[in-house]
Formats: sequence, C-alpha cells, structure tokens
Amino acid sequence: MGTRQRAFTMMEMVAVMAVIAILATLAVPSYLERIVRDQIKSALPLADIAKQPIATAWSSTQSFPADNAAAGLPIPDGICLGADAYRLQERGWSEPYETLMPKLDSLIEQTRHFEFFWYPHTDVAVAKATDTTTSAPVYPLAEEGSRCAWSYEVLSNHRPLLHTEMEYSVPAEDGPACMQEIRALIRKQFPELKWPVEYRTLAADDVWLSTAYERPTVTISVHQDVTVDDEPYFRACEEIFDAYAGRPHWGKVNYLDGATLAERHPRWHEWWQARDAIDPAGTFLNDYLRGVRP
Repeated sequence: MGTRQRAFTMMEMVAVMAVIAILATLAVPSYLERIVRDQIKSALPLADIAKQPIATAWSSTQSFPADNAAAGLPIPDGICLGADAYRLQERGWSEPYETLMPKLDSLIEQTRHFEFFWYPHTDVAVAKATDTTTSAPVYPLAEEGSRCAWSYEVLSNHRPLLHTEMEYSVPAEDGPACMQEIRALIRKQFPELKWPVEYRTLAADDVWLSTAYERPTVTISVHQDVTVDDEPYFRACEEIFDAYAGRPHWGKVNYLDGATLAERHPRWHEWWQARDAIDPAGTFLNDYLRGVRP
C-alpha cells in the first residue's frame, strides 16, 4: 500500500501566513530606511554643484538667480552626480588621558577622523581612529570602535542614554589648551561628574554659519544627565569656550546673544540678508532665531 500524504489543515496554513506577514512587517521598515538613506546620500552632491554659482550671483546682485539658466547651471536633466561611495574602518582603544595627549597631533595627522571621550571619574580616554579602507563591509555591524562598512554606517553612532549637551568649536591650534582648562574646571568644581567630554576634529569649510567656517577646528562637547540641572556646569564651561572664541553648535545648549554670535561668524549679517530674501515674512523663524537676529 502507498503512504498517504497528510495535507496542511486550514489552521496550519493561516498560522504560516501569519508568521510570514510578521516577518515582512519587521523587514520592510528597515529596508525602506536604507533606501531613504541612500537617496539622501546620492542627493547631497547637488548642493555642491549649485553652491558656487549661487554664491557668485548673490555677491554680484544681492539676489538669488531665478532659475538654473540664470545661475549658469545646466538644466536639471543635465546634472550628473559624481559622488564616490567609500568604506571606513574604525579602530578603538582606551588609555590614560595623560599618555594620549602627547600623541594627539600625530594621531590627528595620520587619521581621516579622530576623536576621544575623556571620562572624569577614571581619567581614561576612549579613543577612536577611522580611516578609509578597501576591505569589504562586515555585517552584521560590529560594536562602535570596530566597524568596517560604508561611510554612512560607520559615521553615525547610537547614543541611547538621555542627556543634555553643550558643544563648542575652537580653532584647532587652541584645542588642547581649551581641553586642559575644561578638565581642570571639572576636577575642581564638578568632581562628581560622571559624563564624558568629547574631543574631535573638523576640517575648515566655506559654509557661512558653520562652526568650522574658514578655520581647522576642534569641537569639545560637555554632557549632563537629563535629570540634573545642567546650567551651572554649562555656564562655567562656556566661560572657557568664550575665551577661545568658540562657536556654539546650533542644535545644542548655548547662552550667547546675537551680538556675540555676529562676532564669531564673519558672514553673520550676509547670512541674515540671504535668509530674509528667501523668507521675508519670517515663516521659518522660531523664538530663538528672533532673539538673536540683527
């Protein structure tokens, strides 16, 4: 006699379909997020293509070109993107702050991206050097400090602990001295602090309100727990940053007024003229910007 094959019951089929649906639901958002990231990445070079012609037109006429032709740009269909994708390899390590600082210049010189976090309660620096690589990406991604993948996957970091933050950019040559003063301040006035201080480097750029406008830069970030009043600590740090002509991060805490910001940003007034030409009614201003505008 032949063996009778048992068919799936309707209940079993429904269960299988439910499992497939759940797996698809979990996979689709991740896939869509990757697509969005890739689209944004491929679109960014368009800004570089248009930046110089638009800046030239503004300098000449104090107005923006009406269309691509007026800016001397090709028609939209004729613009080709030339961005090159690249991969990065991280190398992370820890060592005492006192032994890291004498090596700082060479580490910055030899590395595409360099940063460290100094932990006040241990006096240890957790450092990370990141360089381009021809190695294939490694998935799943390793922990921060050991990743090898495409640039957008390595440069972004997960920060799950809730905190407030103040970040200032100072001239690169003043970075070590400024960091030393911040460290001394914490040891003397805030010895209970557990949150780290971040130190990283930025290349000079030509963006009018960039914190790295026309100067190689070091950014120093101080942090505090969201449940703790951060103002005494942040104001004390800001006095040090102010002495080094620091420029504050636009998305983090600062206490500067408009006049001081105008001193720190050479193109401050021109930026406001350009902004107002695009948005004369002030639709996109918020209370903070209204408080610091010229």
